[in-house]
Amino acid sequence: MRYASLLLVLTSAVVAIHGETWNPNGSGLRRVTTTGWITLTLAIIGFGLSVALVRQDAAESKSDKAALVEAKDDAALAVIETDSMKAKLDSYEAKISVYQSVIQQIRDYSEREEQTVMIQAVNLPKGKTWKAPNKLYPGSKIEVYFFEGSSLELSYGGRRQDLRRGPDNWARVFVIGDTGEELNWTLSNQSSSFKGKVAVYSTPRSRSKDWRWLEETINSVPSK
Repeated sequence: MRYASLLLVLTSAVVAIHGETWNPNGSGLRRVTTTGWITLTLAIIGFGLSVALVRQDAAESKSDKAALVEAKDDAALAVIETDSMKAKLDSYEAKISVYQSVIQQIRDYSEREEQTVMIQAVNLPKGKTWKAPNKLYPGSKIEVYFFEGSSLELSYGGRRQDLRRGPDNWARVFVIGDTGEELNWTLSNQSSSFKGKVAVYSTPRSRSKDWRWLEETINSVPSK
């Protein structure tokens, strides 16, 4: 359309140059010659095309401006959504950190919690030895409840400890040794016939070869 408007202007100029557009001998509109009418018609059409082009340019400019405003609004909205997502992500990370801390505390507590490893009824005549079906670990606690008898001898890892019946009919002893060391153990009866229950208690950490109480204590001290 732009080229058509320019072409009409050029044609009007050519037609005007080609002949007279005004007849001084005529009267009224008759003064306008055929060439003049053609030139006028072409000029009007060119003017109309120019007006149409101006309006088209204005409409396109308005549309482009609206698109630019919309793009800016979308960009601003995207920034807001991004900030919101970042804030949510930071919140989630903070919650995860708290959950991990709680889980670690629960784990540490459970690793220190005493667990029942074994409870078994034992009948042991005088002079006999009972071989335990499980392993002992240093830090484990052995409790013996006497129905009959007065003492037993505990043997493990080359050590011997006496378990003597107390006023409450119980005998208790803690196992000595290096952390995580597996120990076979036995109970021997050198006195009168023994009847009772034998129980073993320990914690997961006392059974672990990796855990060292001294190392954990040092690591827990905050550094300056």
